Amino acid sequence: MRRAICAAICLPLMSCAAGASSTTTAGTEPEQEVVLIEKDIVDQAPEKRADRSLAPYLWVPGGDEDVDRLPLESTSADVQIAGVIARVTVTQVFGNDGDVPIEAEYVFPGSTRAAVHGMRMTIGERTVEAQIQEKQQAKATYEAAKSAGKVTSLLEQKRRNVFSMRVANIMPGEKIQVVLEYSELLVPQEGTYELVYPAVVGPRYGGGANPVEDKWVESPYTPEGQPEMYDFSVEVLLASGIPLTSVSSPSHSLHAIYETDSRVHVTPAEEGGGNRDFVLRWKLADDAIETGVLLSPGDDGGYFAVMMEPPPRPRPEQITPREYIFVLDVSGSMSGFPIETARTLMKDLLLGLRPDDRFNMILFAGSSYTHSPDSLTATEANVEHALQVVKNAPAGGGTEILDALRTAYAIPKTDRMSRSVIVVTDGYVAVEAQCYEHIRNHLGQANVFAFGIGSSVNRGIIESMALAGMGEPFVVLDASEADDEAARFRAYIQSPVLTGITVSFKGLDVVNVLPAPTAVPDLLASRPLVLVGRYRGDPAGTITVKGTTGSEDFSKSLDVKKLMTDEGTGALRVLWARKWIDLWEDGLKMAGSNEGLGDRITEMGLEHSILTSRTSFVAVDSLIINKTGKLEGVDQPSPMPQGVSNASLGGGDADGDGIPDGADSCPYDPEVYNGLEDGDGCPDKGKIEIKGCEIVIMDKIYFKSGSSTIKPVSHAILDAVAATMIGNPQIMHVHVAGYADAKEKSPAKLSRKRARAAIDYLVSKGVDASRLSTAGYGKHCPVDKGKSKAALEKNRRVEFRILETTDGCTNVSLTCDDAVDAGLVPADVQKYLPGEKYCQ
Repeated sequence: MRRAICAAICLPLMSCAAGASSTTTAGTEPEQEVVLIEKDIVDQAPEKRADRSLAPYLWVPGGDEDVDRLPLESTSADVQIAGVIARVTVTQVFGNDGDVPIEAEYVFPGSTRAAVHGMRMTIGERTVEAQIQEKQQAKATYEAAKSAGKVTSLLEQKRRNVFSMRVANIMPGEKIQVVLEYSELLVPQEGTYELVYPAVVGPRYGGGANPVEDKWVESPYTPEGQPEMYDFSVEVLLASGIPLTSVSSPSHSLHAIYETDSRVHVTPAEEGGGNRDFVLRWKLADDAIETGVLLSPGDDGGYFAVMMEPPPRPRPEQITPREYIFVLDVSGSMSGFPIETARTLMKDLLLGLRPDDRFNMILFAGSSYTHSPDSLTATEANVEHALQVVKNAPAGGGTEILDALRTAYAIPKTDRMSRSVIVVTDGYVAVEAQCYEHIRNHLGQANVFAFGIGSSVNRGIIESMALAGMGEPFVVLDASEADDEAARFRAYIQSPVLTGITVSFKGLDVVNVLPAPTAVPDLLASRPLVLVGRYRGDPAGTITVKGTTGSEDFSKSLDVKKLMTDEGTGALRVLWARKWIDLWEDGLKMAGSNEGLGDRITEMGLEHSILTSRTSFVAVDSLIINKTGKLEGVDQPSPMPQGVSNASLGGGDADGDGIPDGADSCPYDPEVYNGLEDGDGCPDKGKIEIKGCEIVIMDKIYFKSGSSTIKPVSHAILDAVAATMIGNPQIMHVHVAGYADAKEKSPAKLSRKRARAAIDYLVSKGVDASRLSTAGYGKHCPVDKGKSKAALEKNRRVEFRILETTDGCTNVSLTCDDAVDAGLVPADVQKYLPGEKYCQ
């Protein structure tokens, strides 16, 4: 008997039994036919498939030398901060160093709290003020101008914090400058003010996103570690009515020049730095905050904003026990320092639980892991076990955050406990609306707190989830901040500052106030209460806030005339409008489709000249400069955010099955290429199944009696065999052996024709014919020596033997000994016989 060894694909953490035989020999009756796949094929897959995984996502230099693939030359921000209002002017310069006209598209981030209210375009000596138009009208205006050969630019909102700039007809040697302006209200927390100027949009996992509206998620990125391919700069003038005690940045080293103790110029002290958000923090003397009333007078009234200092916290003994559901992102984009930072954060959060608290955990990537069916008491043993789970969790796969949220809410709620869901993620997904809707629809079940992890997190979804869940967003830029943010979270959630809040106005005629005076959310942190609205007539009277802090009643009044200030008041009109637009857009997320809300957004955007999901800015030059109308489209690549690996774009392939982790539903279990959902990355159970060390055909290939015609019922099996070969290119040579039953006429000839029919079918499905050989072994090697019709049916078959892989010969038996001894092995296949020199 010639030696037969097991050559198989093995699952991770499993071992193949050496020498196990999977071949059919004379006198035996196997239950299944076996296709043998060489061991370690999966281990080689990532190297051979890396180019296929990376090419659609990472920007690679090259291509047409006539086309400038890097049209964005610079982006700069001029930030003017007066009190609690920031005005930001962003200047983008596009150029064309190529030889053909181009249309450039650049996807970039913006502040989640910003109201974008102006844009202008400069070409040489000509400056064109952009017009605000309904979104589809603006797009039509842009396309018409582009087709006419005019320089034109279009600014669109893709998400509340993601924008796209398109500039068409940039002629060779020309430069075009586009300037956009926005304002935002700065709200301090724990006495610290913070300005965030987002620098780069992190890569988004597109599972569940709209393939048309969310096409922007396919924007290219430069590989990790490579600096931005354009000049990046930020300049801040910070002026306060109260002396500054500290100015710092956790993201960039700073160069600061003080004019006075309350006025300072700040710039990054380093070149570049555009691969991460620019974050500026400052505190005022004695941890003061700018409490007061901002007014923007107009005809018969105007706009106002109120910022009121919070009351002190209640005592710990007044706080009831809580239940925490931690939802931790372990997807591919979290690879590297984000997952390490998340582990540090989770450690701090878990160790900070009180003995009478309860907790549970959901870990999610392409699928979810639930730590326990029910929440656990925060005993030392339970917390330690949870810490080990978090410590050992690798990062890889897609970001199915919506499924994770559904799983979290499905966990049975503990009676008489206040539940909070804590989401820890970089937010690199494109399903913000679905997450918001799910949280809002379950608002009575839990508050939601979101931790954004990374240097350029998707603040849009972090803040949207917290807003929807009446909680608070937190952002951890790096591991060094994890301890502080965890401590801030514990202080925040464990000690509500003010609940049951109501606001009343006496002597001031107000309308359209946000939040509504009778529906102000609980104040859970040491941050001021902020209201914005409109007033009619003269600004006078008092504003009174009441509520409960711990077990005590609270009441505080502000005298409008005594506390009003005019710092930054010019921006109140657009900031008020932006607040209402945000409210309506959040409503659209819940409703899915509501033309009434959509019309309100459009009307408000047009009336106040604000960029929204329904309105866009478009600028059109008057001159026709591209008379041919021909131009090349160019997507400006963004830098990979600092600390984010190529795995976030699908470059990682943890299980080596050739499917990028970003699109792999089972990133740690290799795909079985068997014709069943071969693109999902999971080891499916289909016509071919992995069992131990073997890929097993769950049925056989049937032929008509006395014929080489394959019965249609067997086509699906052969489809699976073809998928297996195509999905495993390391299989170099497969021998297809045909057999007949003893009663058939000319069994040797018929068996050869059957093997040939199987090969022809595989080739028709895309298998390279050079990888296949065939032979007919007639009535030799029966699997059933009986004389019944069923026994004869079993013997009419074909079998597949993998003779060679990229690692060399498998030394698997070609056929049974009787057929070999009868000299039926073709000459061109005999070299694969065990013991032959070719295979030694």
